[in-house]
Amino acid sequence: MPVKRFVFCLLIICFSGGAVSFCSSEDNETASFSAEYLQKIYSWLKLQQSQNTGLVESFSETGDIELSAQASTYDQAVAGICFLLMGDYESADKILLFFDKRWNDKGYANFYNTITGDLGIETRIHTGPNLWIALLALQYDKFTKTDRYAPLARKIVRWVGETMPHKDGGIAMSYLNDTVPWREVYSTENNIDYYALTKILEENADSEIEKAFFHKEKRGVAEWLKNVVFDQKIGVVYRGFNDNGLDQTLALDTISWMITALSPEFTSENFGISPDFLVEFAEKEFMIKDKGVEGFDFTDKSNTEKTGRNRVIWLEGTGQMINTYMALHEYNIEKFKELKDTYPKVASKMAEKADYYVYNATYFLGEIDKLQVQEKKYLIDPAVIQTLEVIEFLRSYHSQKADKGSPFSKDRAEYYKRLIDNIDKKISGAATVETAGIPYSSRPYIYTFADGWLTPREKSANTNPAAASATSWRIICAYINPFKPLGRFGRTKLPKIKNIDMPAADFDFDIMSLPPALNSSGFLKGAFDNLNNNNLLLAEEYALIVLDKYKAEAAKQQQEKLANEKDLVYWEEGDYRSKAKIFKYDKLNDVGTALFILGKIYFDQHKYKESSLCFKTLAEKFYLAQTWDPNGWFWPPAGAAQTEYLDIYPELK
Repeated sequence: MPVKRFVFCLLIICFSGGAVSFCSSEDNETASFSAEYLQKIYSWLKLQQSQNTGLVESFSETGDIELSAQASTYDQAVAGICFLLMGDYESADKILLFFDKRWNDKGYANFYNTITGDLGIETRIHTGPNLWIALLALQYDKFTKTDRYAPLARKIVRWVGETMPHKDGGIAMSYLNDTVPWREVYSTENNIDYYALTKILEENADSEIEKAFFHKEKRGVAEWLKNVVFDQKIGVVYRGFNDNGLDQTLALDTISWMITALSPEFTSENFGISPDFLVEFAEKEFMIKDKGVEGFDFTDKSNTEKTGRNRVIWLEGTGQMINTYMALHEYNIEKFKELKDTYPKVASKMAEKADYYVYNATYFLGEIDKLQVQEKKYLIDPAVIQTLEVIEFLRSYHSQKADKGSPFSKDRAEYYKRLIDNIDKKISGAATVETAGIPYSSRPYIYTFADGWLTPREKSANTNPAAASATSWRIICAYINPFKPLGRFGRTKLPKIKNIDMPAADFDFDIMSLPPALNSSGFLKGAFDNLNNNNLLLAEEYALIVLDKYKAEAAKQQQEKLANEKDLVYWEEGDYRSKAKIFKYDKLNDVGTALFILGKIYFDQHKYKESSLCFKTLAEKFYLAQTWDPNGWFWPPAGAAQTEYLDIYPELK
């Protein structure tokens, strides 16, 4: 293995930065954080949780405004597990309560707005994040010795089994196609998650019928993994299967999950490969060194060469590999205990392996700790600070408009300035605590999200803003196998820490009126929501922002669509290719819809001149806009303006 080898009998390895120690002695604890360091990490994570929604901010102080106030569903699950480990059951409960109230047999979206709980920047419904909420639910019940959220876990997993398309035993990434045929995409990572959950629920089934259902699903996934994505020649599984066939990308999490979620025994018995081989393969193909820090990349060397991207240390994935090392340490300790009396030589090798894996875990924990972001933070509901970012954006927008002579914007800028002053007073009067977050990756500007989203941009030359998932995994990796209910590593000890009591947010306005994201679609949704709630001032404001900021790009897309498509794109349910074509002209769609909203607002206020101008501009300049209705269809704003208003009301002639 390429990791530096020290003497296997090394008993204690300490890192001053992370204050972490491991021991290989059977009678000693394997790992412990200093209480001080753990308190700092917990404080950082706690200060990302909105007391209004219970959701944890995924990206802290990001420079990418579109990622502000966004809560990834997956991040909520790992943060919740982290809270459980820290003994803060209340914070984990708040996360689960949010999701429990929103279960509707349609699945959870990938992102929600941290402040309002509204749908966030990505509304797609994928299998993986839903399964992780189920894992959190089961972990919560084991930690608290209750059955509070086990019903939710069963609902989620049964929903996946009954709703997701199946092929050769595997489950698809979603039951809904949008711009991608998700019904034909089968993710190895998702299927491994599903196997782990069906195994747990089979063992704890409420009835024989339920037990049979989970057993059937579990065996189907096992067959899919073995017969579809497993490559016998190199001894690893590929990333998945899609409409183009086998996706032969090698992904780090499929390797680490095979050991932690499926178990070392399963890997050996079903695939005929040893977990030691898988770890060696991961170290050879995924491990890199960047700026003096060693860690693991998302994919292997050949993939980065094909895609042309720079290699990157994926800190969350590095945490997952640490978790794998810890699982193998635990596995070899158990084997040592079983064999020490009957086969002492074999047992001795198991002890050496246990020492080796715990050393590797310690080593990479130390590498992650080189990238700590330590600072003082205000002890205040993060929704206050997140909302301040939104209001500052709105104030800046109106200040620029006011400088150009807009009396409306001058009044709005002054209103937002007063709100900012009030929030600043609350923040400056709050106490501060020492925190320690973990940055998202070791390089800035890495494309990791859908539609070209970037990881949070750099705050300085050396670090990115810390992210919830990476920080949560910094704790999880050394203490618990998340795929096993209460699967805490037996030889680890978690120091006691003081849980933080957070004050409730105190706002001078209705935070529910804020846009879910600071981009064209976010402001447009804010306009729709406020229109439906009869808050016409903000509905008008958000629609005007869409029109003002994106009309130039929308005009360009109108011309492109006219040249490429000639007319509105015909779409019928299930046609993801046409849907992708329509969404390609996103700014055109948003501006056209904003004009329709403005026309409606002005008409209802009897401002017929302004209403007519909006509807006619829409009909003449942005007539190829198409709007997605959440109920499941597209409608043309220009056509609606013509038939519902211009053709009917003489006041608009």
